[in-house]
Amino acid sequence: MKIPPSKRLSSVLLILIFVFLSGVFATSVSGNDFHWPMFNAAISHPKLIGSGAITLRLKNNVIPHFDESASAQCELKSHTVLACGAATLRYDATEDNGQLKIRRNGSVNFMPVGTCTQTTCRVIHQATVQETMTHWVWTGVIWQQINQQSVTDTWDDILLFDLQQAVTSGSTVGTSTATGEAYWTLRLRAFK
Repeated sequence: MKIPPSKRLSSVLLILIFVFLSGVFATSVSGNDFHWPMFNAAISHPKLIGSGAITLRLKNNVIPHFDESASAQCELKSHTVLACGAATLRYDATEDNGQLKIRRNGSVNFMPVGTCTQTTCRVIHQATVQETMTHWVWTGVIWQQINQQSVTDTWDDILLFDLQQAVTSGSTVGTSTATGEAYWTLRLRAFK
């Protein structure tokens, strides 16, 4: 008895689907490994080769003065993937010089992602800033509010860290102006 070609094709497809699903769903049962070399590479997780954190330090050198920092925990995985959790840097500072009072209240949310070569980590910090700034003037009797402004901004810089420095003492990049500083530091601990 001869099997029609359409049924042969269906049988072959059914066997391939079974083998594929067996590789996806049955790579380990009760501690016993079942090796499916064709499919294990597609479903295996990247090897963790290091961990650490990226820290943002935000400093304002004019009124209102503040100096705040926050860190996102990171993992360096094989295939050069740097994945970090979410973090939020918050600040709330009010200061006056006797005539003018300023309050800056805000947050910077960031969740860095990047890739590393043997020498450099290229990171996108994915930061969004939300801030409210309020100004008052001294009337001689009371502080009178004259302005309040809320802003939302996205920082789209690409950060380049030296990987050797990140592993030894920390690699820092950022910017400094007359009014303040924003610095990012990557520190990693490599696994053996």
